[in-house]
Amino acid sequence: MAMSFHQKTGTMVTLTNSNKTASRNNPHQEFNNGLVMSSQPLVDDQLFEVRIDKKVPTWSGSIEIGVSSLDPNYLDFPSSATNFREGSWVMSGTSVLEDGKSHLEDYGHDLDELSEGDTVGVMRTSSGELHFFVNGIDQGVSAHRVTGTIYAVVDMYGKCAQVSIVDREDKKPEFICVANRLRFHEHCGTMVKLTNGNRTAERKKPVDEFNNGVVMTHRPILDDELFEIRIDELVNKWSGSIEMGITTHNPDTLDFPATMTNMRSGTIMMSGCGILTNGKGSRREYGEYNLDELHEGDRIGLVRK
Repeated sequence: MAMSFHQKTGTMVTLTNSNKTASRNNPHQEFNNGLVMSSQPLVDDQLFEVRIDKKVPTWSGSIEIGVSSLDPNYLDFPSSATNFREGSWVMSGTSVLEDGKSHLEDYGHDLDELSEGDTVGVMRTSSGELHFFVNGIDQGVSAHRVTGTIYAVVDMYGKCAQVSIVDREDKKPEFICVANRLRFHEHCGTMVKLTNGNRTAERKKPVDEFNNGVVMTHRPILDDELFEIRIDELVNKWSGSIEMGITTHNPDTLDFPATMTNMRSGTIMMSGCGILTNGKGSRREYGEYNLDELHEGDRIGLVRK
């Protein structure tokens, strides 16, 4: 079934194009009351996506998107999506709010910086994970255990004056795959901070602490699947640098070591220019590069064939 906006909307909204396009009336004089919701509940693994058709330069802030368990048929629409107080998850700027309160900071691409023609979307997976998308790119998991009936919510707030639903039914399998792309597991070393939908990891106090910066993937890697990361920042205080490898240990139950080269079972790591298996050197000279000599912006990855 083709998606559309529910006929019941915020007080400043006009629907056109068979309820697939929504505009905020008098956008230069009014920045609120531009809420729209999906006409039907969302289906698991189905992407709800809108395109920004028009922006105005008058205000700060812009489009907000999310989901709500409230039925639009019986809802007294609030002035903005961030005013939802029950069963809602809303992405605003770079943050995610749950029931109007901060849930996740520094989550993804800043929605306030999007331009006309850019797209934003939301999807709940069959496992109950909530994902947001910007220009078709998954921003990562924003919430877990999102259950029950939910509707999509779009707030034409501030600079955002008009949106249209993007029909991507023919590309549904692609987005299901993207929604499960690799990110870091929420369980990690004691000095690690995760941001950007668990796709960016940093070691806290890097000039005071050189250990306890271990991160793992949120799921097992597949055969022939490349897991690749970029070095964003280096400090010049310590010897040694990034180490990378694989382990059979489950991050859900692992007591994370100070460094993975301390693991004594089920673990193969590249450190410097050598390979360690279960903490012991198994190959002294591997490849053309020394990981200790990499620079900011360099990438390193691995594949199991």
